[in-house]
Amino acid sequence: MNFFEKMTADCEAWEAQNKAGMKAEYPYSSGTMKAYRVYNYSPQNRHNEFEMKESCLEHEYHDFVKTLRWLGIREFTVTIRSTSLMSDLYGYAAEGCTILGLHKIIKKRKCWDKKPETVQGILFRTN
Repeated sequence: MNFFEKMTADCEAWEAQNKAGMKAEYPYSSGTMKAYRVYNYSPQNRHNEFEMKESCLEHEYHDFVKTLRWLGIREFTVTIRSTSLMSDLYGYAAEGCTILGLHKIIKKRKCWDKKPETVQGILFRTN
């Protein structure tokens, strides 16, 4: 069973417990779910790079980076344009990630888009 099959089974079990009136704790942390979205989003948008386009909260960095490593993601690009960017830079660094430099992702969102979109970001290595 791969990560996604296990995640699907765990989430379905959680949903069934809640529908049955049991107060079950969600099986995955918010940091893990953000890493899953990074992994899942890239192929859907027709590019091979992993883009983090949302910010992590202080308690999410560890699970986020741990899950990226578990999934085999060695590099990801932070493209968020927010006042929380500085917190993200330090949060990823605290988890052992290295800033490689400025990076642009060129992606085509939909099959009917004629012009690819260029997104600016900061490239990290998970180490």
